[in-house]
Amino acid sequence: MDNVDIKSGNVNFDGSVHVEGEVMAGYTVEVTGDLTVKGMIENATVTAGNHITVGGGVIGSNPNKEKRIKSDQAVVQANQGFDVNEKLAEEKPLEKISPQESLRTQLKAGGEIDVGFMSMVNAQAGGNIVVKEYVMHSYLESGSQIILGQTGGKGRLIGGKCFAAEGVLANEYGTDANVKTLVSAGTKVSHS
Repeated sequence: MDNVDIKSGNVNFDGSVHVEGEVMAGYTVEVTGDLTVKGMIENATVTAGNHITVGGGVIGSNPNKEKRIKSDQAVVQANQGFDVNEKLAEEKPLEKISPQESLRTQLKAGGEIDVGFMSMVNAQAGGNIVVKEYVMHSYLESGSQIILGQTGGKGRLIGGKCFAAEGVLANEYGTDANVKTLVSAGTKVSHS
């Protein structure tokens, strides 16, 4: 298939799927076998019974941060005497939710996840999670290992949380800017 977009709609397939292009924002892909995407995945939900392979990268966002920014902008505008949308200014404080629940892009594989890069993604794999370039502000869970940059590439882990049953291997952890990065090896996360 060319892309997962308005033309194809959401994909639910018993077997494996190969996408030549992109999985566009807002779409869902569920396959029982392997999913291969040559391009990018953006703000989508992707589930594979076996492996997920992405030639490009996976980009997400955090709607709670977007709401906070809008809320902060409304407060600043109100303090400066601008006309502000009352609904936005009176918005209740955001509920506390887990980081993995707040990320729009979700990857879940029974086997391995292999991508070029990830930014603001919730990725869960029964096998390894392999990333060539970087992982930024994401939540990763692996039933095996999380491996960054070991087949070439920068291999940077910046921000977010990583849990791997057998270990985490990267070329760089965190940044000089003290971005909070949690790495936990020898850990299986239970979802009760």
